[in-house]
Amino acid sequence: MSISGSRLIGVTEVKFGTTPAAFTRSSITSMAATVPNLAPGTYTVTVNAVGGIANAGTFTVPSNPRPPVPPQPTPTASPTPTPTPTPTPTPTPTPTPEIDIGGKRSGDMAIVTGRMEGAGPGALVTAYTRTKRGVPYTEGSTVMVNANGTFRWTRAISSRKTLWVYFTADGVKSNILRLTP
Repeated sequence: MSISGSRLIGVTEVKFGTTPAAFTRSSITSMAATVPNLAPGTYTVTVNAVGGIANAGTFTVPSNPRPPVPPQPTPTASPTPTPTPTPTPTPTPTPTPEIDIGGKRSGDMAIVTGRMEGAGPGALVTAYTRTKRGVPYTEGSTVMVNANGTFRWTRAISSRKTLWVYFTADGVKSNILRLTP
């Protein structure tokens, strides 16, 4: 089953009703889930991700399953020559994404610039901020990584407040940046 949405970041679970399903994430906006063996009926599909649990729609298992496919005849094996082994190419490793940020205060503005290694242009990073110690971070805006692998984020803030900010993308978290007045 294909599932599409926005910011499918940090997906930890997909369920059909209460039954967990195997899944693979193709991108930040799409993923596929394997429908588990279920009794006939309609099931609510939910996705558990960084932002919480989202309802992805419903899926119906019909009461009259398809007839089984008849077995195909097994061909008779004929002797084959032993092939000469060919070397297996070494796969090119996929770089692990990393996010590094820096920033400054300019009057009532916080300006943060960052670089996301291992992600192509168009990748999205989401800001999380707080202005007091001990207070949970809140999710902020999302910005897009440009062709150079960099991004820029600005936010208006009181000139007397300290701002803590970090960014996430594809389950990767940046360093935490503290911008003081």
